[in-house]
Amino acid sequence: MTRSVAAGRIGVPARTGLPAGAVLASLANVIVLGDATIATIALPSIKDALGMSAAQLPWIVNGYSLAFGGCLIFGGYAADRFGPRRLFAVGMVLFGLGSVCCALAGTGGQLVVGRIVQGVGGALFSPAALTVVSRAGSARQRTRALAVWSGAGACAVALGPGIGGVLTGTLGWHSVFWLPAVACCVVALAGARRLGGATGGAQPEPGSAAPALAAKFPSARVLTACGVLALGSAALVAVNYCCTLWLQEVLGLNPIRAGFALSPLSVGIVAGSMLAPVLMRRAGERMVAALGLAVAAVGALLLVTTSPRVAMPVLLPILGVLALGFGVQSVPVSALATAVARRQGLASAGYQTAGQLGGAAGLALLASLASWRSARLPVGGDQALVSGYHLAFLAGTAALTLAALLVVGLGREPDLPPPPGEPDAVHARLPEGHRGLRGE
Repeated sequence: MTRSVAAGRIGVPARTGLPAGAVLASLANVIVLGDATIATIALPSIKDALGMSAAQLPWIVNGYSLAFGGCLIFGGYAADRFGPRRLFAVGMVLFGLGSVCCALAGTGGQLVVGRIVQGVGGALFSPAALTVVSRAGSARQRTRALAVWSGAGACAVALGPGIGGVLTGTLGWHSVFWLPAVACCVVALAGARRLGGATGGAQPEPGSAAPALAAKFPSARVLTACGVLALGSAALVAVNYCCTLWLQEVLGLNPIRAGFALSPLSVGIVAGSMLAPVLMRRAGERMVAALGLAVAAVGALLLVTTSPRVAMPVLLPILGVLALGFGVQSVPVSALATAVARRQGLASAGYQTAGQLGGAAGLALLASLASWRSARLPVGGDQALVSGYHLAFLAGTAALTLAALLVVGLGREPDLPPPPGEPDAVHARLPEGHRGLRGE
């Protein structure tokens, strides 16, 4: 009976569907992305409860993102060196402890410290989880696993605003941090049993190591994919942040209604990530990624045309267009960044680092840009606030457009030779030795 070396399954045939480890790793992605969206919707309530200023408030998001992004490379190295099981369990426990610190915080400073602890924990378990997904069995399984990974995270983003709004509106903002603390305990226990059968680093099967390790690392492709993710994350995080404040501070929606009003932004990502594998089989990763980014840029540009008192029937479809494009590009860009024959932990960590640091830098820059614009307008009030948001949306449009151009430029890179019997779009660019890492 063939075992899936990469997924870490024990006694489960490699071709019976998605590996259990890949499913569990996708649940970890739910925790990372769900926590971010749940916490974001609670920002206005946290601001009032803890007396935080407008300049301090973004650090609730950025404290987590910078810690996460800054430690991901170490997490990727440790996943390659010690194997996914240890890193997954330790990271989950640390993430849970950080969530508890956030829930018990009595000041803004304590809350930011808790978010930093969360970020370090996420940096330990997230590369191990994505490495498992990127090694999930056959070519078709890997494509499906990447789609599930992206779709699971998108579902978390979709449910996050609604769940965060309900929790904040009924139980208070502390509850948005108790939920991930409980989830981490459950997933950590399951991961200790199912994610990675060995305590050491994942190794190829005998007889396949030499060609795999000899394969050239596609640094240009991986770096370009990381740049694309950084630009896209900068735009999306800033749009989500500005829209959250817009809905609650300008349009006067309570946290529950604001959470559900942002649902098109999330549902569109889910729909796009589900559509992406179908498009990839027809057009390839690069073309689908460029198409998705172009659609997202159109959605961001449409936000610039809205009025301060925009009606929901106008705003919601625009958010849906932006999110659909972002969801479409997420799967092919992930594939381009992680389809490597060696150093998969570092490739996964570098890719996630780009997303976290890009989102943090984008939020800091675009939020500052919005504040600068609002402060310079003599009219003041809601019109000045929304004018600042419009400038942030315009900058996000530029970031998404640049990302699309990077993907188009990536198309000039020669494709790696396809292994025999692997027509799948993602794996057509993997070297033949990579099959050994999948246990085939």
